[in-house]
Amino acid sequence: MPIKNPVKNCSTLLLNEEAIMSDFTYHQGIVMIFFVLAGLGFSILFDIFGMLRKLFRKNKWITFLSDAIFWLIFTIVVYIMNYNLLDGEIKAYAILSSIFGFFLYYMLTRAFIRKFFNRKS
Repeated sequence: MPIKNPVKNCSTLLLNEEAIMSDFTYHQGIVMIFFVLAGLGFSILFDIFGMLRKLFRKNKWITFLSDAIFWLIFTIVVYIMNYNLLDGEIKAYAILSSIFGFFLYYMLTRAFIRKFFNRKS
């Protein structure tokens, strides 16, 4: 029985591990993009809820109800994203990506969105 070349087997194993790591890194990048977009989307939604709340300034029940609806929608969507994209695992980079999406919205596009909606109403 011939002896297998351990160097050849090692290089094949490394190539396979690199391919696996490449797929894993690609998946993490896609997940990060989805969570950044979710952070952006929920920031816009939160701003819209805030602008609608201005129509009913004195009504505390409307404020409570709109906040409860927002956080319920947010929780459901983040749960579904975690379940589908991360097999239900909570990853720090996903949470940080959502927070980055929130900050990205507030730093770059919040003024534009507010001007757009104030012009329409």
